[in-house]
Amino acid sequence: MANRSVVLYLRTKIKKKWAYREVSEEVSRLSSGEYYVSWYDGSKKQMDSVGADPEIAIAQVQKKRLELAYIASGGETKQPDKKKELEAVYLAAGGEIKTSNSPPTDNGPSKKVSLAVKEYLEDCDDREGKSGYGWPLGHLRPMSTASAF
Repeated sequence: MANRSVVLYLRTKIKKKWAYREVSEEVSRLSSGEYYVSWYDGSKKQMDSVGADPEIAIAQVQKKRLELAYIASGGETKQPDKKKELEAVYLAAGGEIKTSNSPPTDNGPSKKVSLAVKEYLEDCDDREGKSGYGWPLGHLRPMSTASAF
């Protein structure tokens, strides 16, 4: 039998640390905060944010329970397209989505990291004695403590 348990969590700060606290589903006892719906997909625990409104959070818990019961009875559900859902909310709030007509830019041919490091080190060697790299020609290097005595 598939696991159909769904739990509602509230993310709260307890002694300077954020923690998830299981909450009851009575609307009168719920406080505002970030709510999460949790369930198991096989042996893997899943958790989705459902917003800050307690009534919406409870509705999402009930929806998830029905979905898991439907799957357990042999049904299949279509996964929602999160991007399209977010775009719809953004557009409903008065936002505007701009699309670019320009082709993607190519940053040139890719190099191996070892080749890039080699080129960088050669470039540093070329500048030794100039612009603060290395010691200027004819300048005395500091003496080591062993040769000072």
